[in-house]
Amino acid sequence: MVFDEIKTLLNSPVPLVSGKWNNISFDVPILVDINQPVTFTLKCIYFFEIICIIGAIFFMSYFTHFINSSSVFHKNLQYILVIEVVFFMFGEFSRFHLLLVQLKFIEDLDSPLFLISGIFRLEHFGMSLCGIPAIAIERSFATFYVHDYEAKNRYWIAIFSSSFILIPCVVLGTSNVSGQFIISLFDLILALYVMSTNNLADKIVIVDQTSTDPPEMGIAVVEVATKPFAGQKPGTSGLRKRVPEFQQQHYTENFIQATIDAGLGAKKRGSQLVVGGDGRFLSIEATNVIIKIAAANGLSRLIVGQNGFLSTPAVSNLIRKGHAGKIVDGGIILTASHNPGGPKGDFGIKFNCENGGPAPDHVTNSIYDITTKISKYSIARDLECDFTTVGTYEYDIDGVGHFTVDVIDSVTEYVNLMQSIFDFSKIKSLLSGDLSGGKKFRVLLDSMHGATGPYISTILADILGADSKDLLRTVPKPDFGGGHPDPNLTYAKALVDQLKNGEHDLGAAFDGDGDRNMILGRNGFFVTPSDSLAVIADNINSIPYFQSRKVEGFARSMPTAGAVDLVAKAKGLQVYETPTGWKYFGNLMDAGKIALCGEESFGTGSDHIREKDGVWALLAWLQILADKKQSVEEIVNNHWKKYGRNVFTRYDYENVDAAGANLLMTFLEAQLPALVGRDLSANGFTYKVAVADNFQYNDPVDGSVSTRQGLRIVFEDGSRLVFRLSGTGSAGATIRLYVDSYIPASDSQRLLQPAQDLLKPLVLIALETCKMEQFTNRKAPTVIT
Repeated sequence: MVFDEIKTLLNSPVPLVSGKWNNISFDVPILVDINQPVTFTLKCIYFFEIICIIGAIFFMSYFTHFINSSSVFHKNLQYILVIEVVFFMFGEFSRFHLLLVQLKFIEDLDSPLFLISGIFRLEHFGMSLCGIPAIAIERSFATFYVHDYEAKNRYWIAIFSSSFILIPCVVLGTSNVSGQFIISLFDLILALYVMSTNNLADKIVIVDQTSTDPPEMGIAVVEVATKPFAGQKPGTSGLRKRVPEFQQQHYTENFIQATIDAGLGAKKRGSQLVVGGDGRFLSIEATNVIIKIAAANGLSRLIVGQNGFLSTPAVSNLIRKGHAGKIVDGGIILTASHNPGGPKGDFGIKFNCENGGPAPDHVTNSIYDITTKISKYSIARDLECDFTTVGTYEYDIDGVGHFTVDVIDSVTEYVNLMQSIFDFSKIKSLLSGDLSGGKKFRVLLDSMHGATGPYISTILADILGADSKDLLRTVPKPDFGGGHPDPNLTYAKALVDQLKNGEHDLGAAFDGDGDRNMILGRNGFFVTPSDSLAVIADNINSIPYFQSRKVEGFARSMPTAGAVDLVAKAKGLQVYETPTGWKYFGNLMDAGKIALCGEESFGTGSDHIREKDGVWALLAWLQILADKKQSVEEIVNNHWKKYGRNVFTRYDYENVDAAGANLLMTFLEAQLPALVGRDLSANGFTYKVAVADNFQYNDPVDGSVSTRQGLRIVFEDGSRLVFRLSGTGSAGATIRLYVDSYIPASDSQRLLQPAQDLLKPLVLIALETCKMEQFTNRKAPTVIT
């Protein structure tokens, strides 16, 4: 098998790697396509060649010493041999450098060192061919044309003969800088030589000098000088700022260049990326910038949603699915998630990696580091792509190569994925009333003018037969219709009020980019995100996708109530508590440790993609309802009677003065050690503190450690208080208070009481412990969930 792989390598055309330095573009021949993984066989080949190079350098050094110290060779012949040895050693050093590139020890290809290595690597071919004629010419002079040759140092002969080595080597090396070979006798001989040995000829472009037509030019690449902008540090979900900040000259371009450089690294050239967003204000302009910068940086292809539109789950699916039979290396998503849009609203850019999930910490840290040092970006300003129309658009980029933009339908692939996960025929029977004796099951869904609109319309109305009048605000708008696309009881109040009329069996709302969801039952019965995750986990076998897969475990973010922990314990499965941020779930999913996960911030998802998925969560509930043949409220109440109830709320204090917010967190953290073992009381209820700390997460997959992820106070009965300072908004600070009050299943008297009554004692304890009003001057939260 190893010999077959070596044989395949030898019979394949030698690939080229493109480099660029100081407005000079160049191609360098390498052994294997640098974008391919470094297999064990290749490592063996590389390390064997390194050993041979080292041996050759030592041998040639000794050979040079032997030539110069020996009286056997005439001085002219000594000079020629020494020149040839020196050029040979230059070639060997350049090959050693390229091997380090192949092994990915060196990742910077836009450097003068890489250019020099490329030049000397090519002159190595010329030297090998031209050295022998040079010696033959020198010997001809010695034998036939010059009398008394051995008695004198006839340097002009050495210079004349050596030119047969130097001139073609220089011509060959420097002509490659412009990407073309100058026709000459030596170039023609070289082309034939390489064709017979290395199969490099099919990569060589030979210009016919007899032609009077100018060479065809591609779209020019421009390097634009720029300066760093302060504060371009991505949060848990990318960079989010006000639209006017992104509209500053060079601001968006700087961040896109940094994102491509850090996100793709050494594999940038030839990469494929997915590009799309939730359609918010500035998306069209940003998509255009991404296309032009990607082309200038040597990416081979972009897969762009029509009009630059794709939901976040759809982007993750497209990355994982691959495109045109090739791996997709990541994606750029244009969204600020649940934050408001419009000319004065928020905009955001985030990078997803090749697994389809948000970039991990080391990538976002690298992006930020580049933004603090950036001095230029590359852009193909004259490239114009009509990404409003589905189709394939191809371009030749001057000095870079071929570039393709595939503009795709934004909905089709995601709908196909959902059809492979769920039993659409059974869900359709539920909605039509076939499962309940003729009474239709009515849904009321609010896309909030965000990204889920086209997906909900296609799946629920076109495929499953729901009444389109029950699908609200499905047309995406740049400003989300002037609303706040956050699916909670405050910003989706109109949906809640309409459900209270009792005409619909299930309600759901979705956020701006389609990854969050809120589930409600008849009469506006609210299902907390923590309960929603636990119910899906408990009924996971109702979903066809999981019936053929082994479920190893579940996960939740640390602030999320512990309802799913109880389900995992009952099923004998592992449960993981992670920091806030979907990227932590992605690591666990990639390792096969979890199948289902969720966050209290209305995010629920599974391992079908590496993002939370609002539409998926709705379909999961519909599948469970079709299987259980019970109402939403009945399913949740029965769940509480089996596992107990984690009564949960979140208080958001938005746009708080940053200084006051930081003082509050500092004050509270200082109190934590003294709280352990103490009893805290309010309204006649007492809770004993078992744990009080600043949460730290040790990743079981890669061993990374994430510290200072939120202050938590855990009580002996399982109830909890969590305090976090959020920085994902673009203005001010947000303090989030999470309250998780556990009511055991045995406490039937309190189990089904209203949530606000059950939560009140712990809420009072939390507000008094952190001195919320004193530090923030806020008597009430901005949002209560």
